Amino acid sequence: MRRNTANFLADFKVKMLLLWQKPSFQDEIEYWDHYLAANELLIFDEAIKQKAFPRVLKDEISKFRNKHHSAPQVLEVGSGPVSLLLEGVEKGDIEVKAIDPLAETYSILLQEHGIEYPIKPVLGFAENLSRHFSPSTFDFVYSSNALDHALSPGLCLRQIKRVTKPGGIIFLEGFINEGSSGDWHGLHQHDLYLEHQCLMHKSRSGKISNISSGLGLKCLLAEICQFKDREILSYGYEIPEKIRPEKNWNFRDWYMIAFQKMR
Repeated sequence: MRRNTANFLADFKVKMLLLWQKPSFQDEIEYWDHYLAANELLIFDEAIKQKAFPRVLKDEISKFRNKHHSAPQVLEVGSGPVSLLLEGVEKGDIEVKAIDPLAETYSILLQEHGIEYPIKPVLGFAENLSRHFSPSTFDFVYSSNALDHALSPGLCLRQIKRVTKPGGIIFLEGFINEGSSGDWHGLHQHDLYLEHQCLMHKSRSGKISNISSGLGLKCLLAEICQFKDREILSYGYEIPEKIRPEKNWNFRDWYMIAFQKMR
């Protein structure tokens, strides 16, 4: 009964957010359609896969495997059609489940482009993960440059914490202040940045909140680098030729933050 109530409330929140924000996914769909047509070989390139997998996350997964002698259960939030975790899946180092609001569309796009991809997201929003997964299910939760696309980054993080096991690790990364840097275009309606080992949120209206505070999360890592130093060479991060040098996101700030769920 309690789980049904939690699911109802989570679904209700998402429906209200959808009515309020009315997100348009058309730009996202068109982008990935073009990307999959042009970059199939890069998706499966060994060197690119290796660099794409976050080094810090890879180290923590190695520690887990050495301790438990098994592959950890990983949830990827907002995976898109192609995942930065592909190397770990192909090597059997991790077992990944993924969730994305456009999962069904991505499945169709991959089929149309003749691409068989091993990580297949389920349809859903990060704001109601508890609708899809039981509490304390995953050893690791990962999300790359996706929370700023969400309806509510704060609600997403609370839901992420809910489905993470006690002692489990949440690893988040993405462009700093993506909303304002992109002139609040399309799905980019939030600014995320790091401050004092916390994940901060600034809304389009200017409201600032610490979305990691009070969740029982211990910060293990909080780093900022230029995106070029993160070395994601494909998976939708290629620099289009039409982008002017001053707009080149290679030189934009990129955050990486890892939390351990303490309770």
